[in-house]
Amino acid sequence: MENNELITNALCYINCECKNSELTIEDIAVNAGFCTDYFNRIFLNHTGFNVMEYVRFTRLSYAATELRRTDKSILDIGLKYGYDSHDGFTRAFKKQYGKTPSEYREQMKNIPVTFADYNMNATSGNRVAHALSEFKQIPSDIVIDYLLKLDAKIFGYDALSIKWNGTSILTDCDFEENGCFIGADMFFEEKPYLYLHVRHKEDIAKYLKTLAKLNPSVIQLSVEEEISEQGIKDCLNEIKYSNLNSLPQAMYFGEPFEIPKNEYTMRFLDENDMSKALAWAEEMNVEKGWTWGLDHILKLPRESHPDDQPIGMFYNNKLIGVSRVSLMEAHGFKINNCIVTAILPEYKTDKLHELLYKFSLNEMIEQGCIPYEDMQFGEQSKNNGNFTAIDIGYEIVKYTRLIEF
Repeated sequence: MENNELITNALCYINCECKNSELTIEDIAVNAGFCTDYFNRIFLNHTGFNVMEYVRFTRLSYAATELRRTDKSILDIGLKYGYDSHDGFTRAFKKQYGKTPSEYREQMKNIPVTFADYNMNATSGNRVAHALSEFKQIPSDIVIDYLLKLDAKIFGYDALSIKWNGTSILTDCDFEENGCFIGADMFFEEKPYLYLHVRHKEDIAKYLKTLAKLNPSVIQLSVEEEISEQGIKDCLNEIKYSNLNSLPQAMYFGEPFEIPKNEYTMRFLDENDMSKALAWAEEMNVEKGWTWGLDHILKLPRESHPDDQPIGMFYNNKLIGVSRVSLMEAHGFKINNCIVTAILPEYKTDKLHELLYKFSLNEMIEQGCIPYEDMQFGEQSKNNGNFTAIDIGYEIVKYTRLIEF
């Protein structure tokens, strides 16, 4: 088993066991499949962290998120993540974040939590830099500003994804002069999911050949110059890959929809609603008509999508449908990342899907977002109202090119 896969095993084990105050480097090495003698050195070379430094980092990053998202006492949070006293937790937290837990909670209480706050991707950039020594990391804020200035309509979602996912940015050139960079933020098993942005079409083949050496799961390609799907395939002639997908990205620039008077009540779900909705969801299954939408809205752990905001549709005070909306912001640019709807089978109609969808879209416009959509096309649209985003006025602004390996 290669070191990359063993490092992935170690990172997964640490994330699962970080609450254990008795966790040791030997525990992690054995469970990851490493010989302990050289484990710390190999871990450092691949991730940029010493093993136990990463354990502390992970514990405190989870603790920081709970300080922002819950009203739990500081002591309870500290105890949960392996600290045996308030003072010990406070000292460790201040060393990492430069402020005490109470100061951090006060300062961050009104700032939305993003996927990046969970620091699940903290090692990705270092792992890619370890494999490609000619690439160096640069601050992501520089790239976010660049993409928004370049064309927020076309590249704004990419900029938001970099912030939301905590993407590490690497380049082998003068970025501002050449406009080429790699983004790394996820590993599927031992394989990285990479984002490649180039300015000119002639740069595509060179960078893809380099990145293919990393044995990636997916490379998401973005090109400033216009290029067709066939043009990209021509750049892949010498590269072994399994599939090229071109997925539409669309935005809605129109007015809010007029919602006719009807017998349905729609509103954001509160905590009491959510407990009922989760119990309700457990009774349902795919055989009764449920789709990916319900799992995404209600069943996934909140830490995997902290930006999601569920909206409920009620009929005679009964919750019959739920939609998922997600507000994302980077450097003043705000979008709502795709709307997904799910409705109880006995009430499910295309008309109700569309009604809930349009109500949700209106709510996002009210919050100052540009509605964005990459789901309501093809098979997904058949499951959620049998209409596409284009049918109700979205404009395709770009195609996401996904090269699968």
